[in-house]
Amino acid sequence: MSVAMDIMRALDPAALERFKINLDVPAPPEKIGEVWTLRVVPFEQTETARKAFNQLFDNNKTAKSWVVESKEEAVAVIQELYLQYADKLPYPFDESRLNIDDYPAKGRYSILIHVRDIWE
Repeated sequence: MSVAMDIMRALDPAALERFKINLDVPAPPEKIGEVWTLRVVPFEQTETARKAFNQLFDNNKTAKSWVVESKEEAVAVIQELYLQYADKLPYPFDESRLNIDDYPAKGRYSILIHVRDIWE
């Protein structure tokens, strides 16, 4: 799944798994993880949806977006992300949580992903 791989490479290049040792010197806070919030919207609504989506968060980061050719592909991409990170997620993939049942099956879709950093 090339879109899923593009997302993983863009948002998680180091997999955020590091080993460290501090010797008597306090270390500044370090990024230890991220929370990804996903939303699927029809392509035509991307800009409006992105603005509304960004307003849900207070860290002034903008959501990244990836375009897919169908609702079915959008679901498959997100399912692939869930499978890739299954050991880090508290629950399995559930298509109904995407809230896209009312969207048409045909047409292009955007996958919006907002990333919030977690610091130690």
